[in-house]
Amino acid sequence: MKPVQIRSHLRFLTITGFCGLAIFACVAFAALWRIEVNGPVYQRISLSKDLVADYVPPSESLLNVALNCSMMNETSDPTELHHYVSLFQASEKDFEQQHADYMRRVPEGKLKDLMRGTAYETAEQYFQVAQKELIPLVMQGEHEKAQRVLVSTMNPIYQKHAAAVDRIVDVASEEARQGEMQAANIVHFYTEVMVAVGLLILIAGGALSFAISRGISKQTDELQRSFEALQRSGARIRRLLESNIIGIGISDLNGRLLDANSAFLKIVGYTQEDLLSGGLGWDKITPAEYRDLDLRALEQLRNSGIASPWEKEFVRKDNSRVSVLIGVATLAGEAGGIEAVSFIVDISERKQLEQQLRQAQKMEAVGQLAGGIAHDFNNLLGVIIGYSDLLLDRLAPDQQPHRDVSQIIKACDHAASLTRQLLAFSRKQILQPIVLDLNAILADMEKLLRRLIGEDVELRVVPGQGPCQVKADPGQLEQVIMNLAVNARDAMPKGGKLTIETNTAELDGEYARQHPPAQPGRYMMLAMSDSGCGMNAETQARIFEPFFTTKELGKGTGLGLATVYGIVKQNGGCIWVYSEPGQGTTFKIYLPSANDLAKTERQSNDGSADCAGSETILVVEDDADLRELTRRCLEKIGYTALQAENPKDGIKIAEQYEGPIHLLVTDVIMPGMSGPELAAHLATLRPEMPVLYVSGYTDDAIFRYKVLEPGVAFLQKPFSLKTLARKVREKLDSVGARC
Repeated sequence: MKPVQIRSHLRFLTITGFCGLAIFACVAFAALWRIEVNGPVYQRISLSKDLVADYVPPSESLLNVALNCSMMNETSDPTELHHYVSLFQASEKDFEQQHADYMRRVPEGKLKDLMRGTAYETAEQYFQVAQKELIPLVMQGEHEKAQRVLVSTMNPIYQKHAAAVDRIVDVASEEARQGEMQAANIVHFYTEVMVAVGLLILIAGGALSFAISRGISKQTDELQRSFEALQRSGARIRRLLESNIIGIGISDLNGRLLDANSAFLKIVGYTQEDLLSGGLGWDKITPAEYRDLDLRALEQLRNSGIASPWEKEFVRKDNSRVSVLIGVATLAGEAGGIEAVSFIVDISERKQLEQQLRQAQKMEAVGQLAGGIAHDFNNLLGVIIGYSDLLLDRLAPDQQPHRDVSQIIKACDHAASLTRQLLAFSRKQILQPIVLDLNAILADMEKLLRRLIGEDVELRVVPGQGPCQVKADPGQLEQVIMNLAVNARDAMPKGGKLTIETNTAELDGEYARQHPPAQPGRYMMLAMSDSGCGMNAETQARIFEPFFTTKELGKGTGLGLATVYGIVKQNGGCIWVYSEPGQGTTFKIYLPSANDLAKTERQSNDGSADCAGSETILVVEDDADLRELTRRCLEKIGYTALQAENPKDGIKIAEQYEGPIHLLVTDVIMPGMSGPELAAHLATLRPEMPVLYVSGYTDDAIFRYKVLEPGVAFLQKPFSLKTLARKVREKLDSVGARC
């Protein structure tokens, strides 16, 4: 029954009860009134009426008997005479008995005084005269004397007695009349009292009914609000269960699942039919290594009714695993039992993001290390490479020293490559991206790749239809392809097949959700698949870690795939690996499409044959060895080199040198003043002088100096003499500074 119905029924019962109470009160007062009316007042009225009706006839009877006796004569029948004498004697007894009865019944007062006075006294005299004189004379036959006694003696006595009786009757009648008036007043009083009391009871009952109704109404309103709150709470709980935001399961303390919502069943991969079969329980979906955690949680549940949330894995129906965060609390079950309600959140995506964060932190740590040493290391490599180039030019190619110096240069190139790989892995390498076609890159590299992977590996290149343009650093992109090809070759020691494909790919929101941090959009896909030994899940989870390798000691640095990962991320793309042991491996790289950008021709890396010149070049470099090497290289090919060890000396030379200075070659980061600040200062002195910036720092360090923007000439350390000569010549030719 609803609270509104309860309130209506209670009000009805309350009003009915008080109406019944009012009726009962009226009946009670009527009964009291009846009792009062039948009490002393009523008795007085009744007694007075009885006196009026019963007191006079006996007196008249005495007179009649006496008259009849006096009228007897000698001719009268003696039997009749004895009859009248007997009647007279009986009347006397009746009068005496009635008088004694009324004297007992009549209360003290005027009426009783009258009855006790003349009326009784005259009656006594009358009886005495009749007994002593009248009846004896009649019995003796002396009727004339009897008549004279009756007339002369008894009649006066009777007259006095009759007058007294009349007085008694008058007083009794008056008392009866007054009693009736008093009774009427009592009836009127009790009627008024009954009406007043009835009204008071009705008013009090109504007020009490109203108060009780108000109290009941307040309580029922609270009950109604509680009922509605309970309904809302139930609706919220149903909404929570049906919303499937989180998984909710109900089980007994033995681990048998009794009920679950769709979200829970989706997490574990089971159906409602599996749940209803009764065979689904915690033991079935919990891996063995998490049983101890579950037992500790069960102990908490039994002690406090709540188990602190903990992370674990579920075994899905397809035997795959899913990471979850679970919290449990007890609730009252059927038949007084205890059940457990579990709240489960799928944290697989969070776990994946955490793993990616740890990977990024590892990369950042190595990147910080690599970036910290890159500048000084590049300067050292630059000096070694430069002087080796100078020494190599003095040696005949067929001499052993020439071959030795070539090995030095080769080792330096390898060291520089290792530094670039570290920087690429940590995404700190300086990029010079351009719009290029993946199909064109593969076409240019196909011959090189065939020589790299060997003749026992079949290479199949499947270019996509139409242009597959991306914006990336061409050198980095070639490095990605080379590293993946080498990795595939090492996975096929007995030969196999390597397939390289390109195509356009549209990544939708569902794919991006399943592969964070990928974003929906249009991409160019580069896929490289081999038929090698493949990898298990544990290896796949670590292949992009720096220095992780499955190769024998000395066979790999562990930076190949880490470098690929860093380059792809640095260019705004994503990379995924698909592999199973014995089934080969596929790497898929997605780079943002640049088909809508203007096509840019790749700049050739080949040095110009004519890099010599006679212009004057100001070299500002804080590293003495590298500054001296740069001067010797430039002077060797005909340039005039002015050198300064810091920006302050550079400004002084520019101010004091009388001839033209055709080019400023300056380090980007130097003590006291940066290269761009130096160039801006010298532009006021020599506005026609172009600038070539050089640096061994990473992109994070020099990005704020804006030397990587389009149109700005930049040369990354370490560099060879040929690279320096080509870059100087290109900058001079771009401004028409050749002499």
